[in-house]
Amino acid sequence: MKTITLVFTILIISFISIAQNPTLNVTLNAKLFIEGYYCGNGLMDNSGAGGTLFKLAIPNSNFVDVDTVFISAMNSNFPYEEIDKQSGILKTDGNISVIFNTSVFSGSQYYLKINHRNSLETWSANPVIFSSNTNYDFTTSSLKAFGNNLKNLGDGNFSIFSGDINQNGVISISDYTYIENKSLLFSDGYLIGDLTGDGQIESTDFSLIENNYEAILSKPFPFVAICSQIWMTKNLDVVTYRNGDRIPQVSDPSQWASLTTGAWCYYNNDPAMGVIYGKIYNWYAVNDPRGLAPDGWHIPTDAEWMSLVSCVGGSNFAGDNLKEAGTIHWTSPNIDANNSSGFTGLAGGLRGGNGAYINLGNNAEWWTSTEYNIEDAWDRSLSYNNSYISRNNRNKENGYYVRCLRD
Repeated sequence: MKTITLVFTILIISFISIAQNPTLNVTLNAKLFIEGYYCGNGLMDNSGAGGTLFKLAIPNSNFVDVDTVFISAMNSNFPYEEIDKQSGILKTDGNISVIFNTSVFSGSQYYLKINHRNSLETWSANPVIFSSNTNYDFTTSSLKAFGNNLKNLGDGNFSIFSGDINQNGVISISDYTYIENKSLLFSDGYLIGDLTGDGQIESTDFSLIENNYEAILSKPFPFVAICSQIWMTKNLDVVTYRNGDRIPQVSDPSQWASLTTGAWCYYNNDPAMGVIYGKIYNWYAVNDPRGLAPDGWHIPTDAEWMSLVSCVGGSNFAGDNLKEAGTIHWTSPNIDANNSSGFTGLAGGLRGGNGAYINLGNNAEWWTSTEYNIEDAWDRSLSYNNSYISRNNRNKENGYYVRCLRD
């Protein structure tokens, strides 16, 4: 009887131990392509010198192996610290598996961070809920990466960008110069500057780095430090106030126009727009005493926006430094946009006080938390056709986006 009781007790203790340690054998199965190695048809090329040299550099590899990639599980909350980092071998079809240690919990959510020796660091678009066997595919859409920071390969697949030689988070003049100099020397081997994996640093590597350098590519984070402030780099996307009360979603234009309490919507009532631009809120939601911003963050005041604008060039030029470069999310010409601040403003349009959606691609609009008068509040606006940032007092029924500032 004592033996049976002892065995039963051990089983209970073992069960409790397992229940309290749900992190054992947490496996991540990811899929990603590296821009320079991609050869089409959902495959990366390692059949030439690149594959041979990788096998020489990694003796236990085989010829379906492409290169070593590091994957980190990052805390889903500020300051997004690294919880665990593991390496794996990327295969020609883009598949890679890593097993995280016991600090990564099944049932919890983490951002994924991808690092490769000469590619731009890339994060998952949103935190991923982990199970004992988790899957995440970076190859199907630019929306799978934070800041849409993936290269469209033109055949329905997407890749991480090649060219960050010094791993400083931006494809810059130093990377460009390194490739330019090495390409003149006809260097070969398993080299950090071999962006295409063919075992040489030559004209194809130089052409690739030239394109990516001119595109002003950098790694986006969930937050960015600008002077003395820390800003979110995506628009707010919550459906509850800080105390857990739900914020009503209002699609009907007449109902929106008559509101005097907080509400949110997607642009054009399309959830796909929310994935890119976040949610649109009226100012009543911004000002609700239950708190719209997550814990540790707040909606910036008019004065705090003034500080930001002063830091990034003043009102006449701040737009250049706050807008995402290019015309993926902005109407052409998106004059002089370079996103040097890392703020990554997107032209998500707005919802007027009459409930109509307008200006997608043309304007980015954000509320401040500062009231102007009983009818209006201050906002900030960027436009596709100039470098300004505008300060306007707008009707509280209007629907704009919200950026949060760290407390």
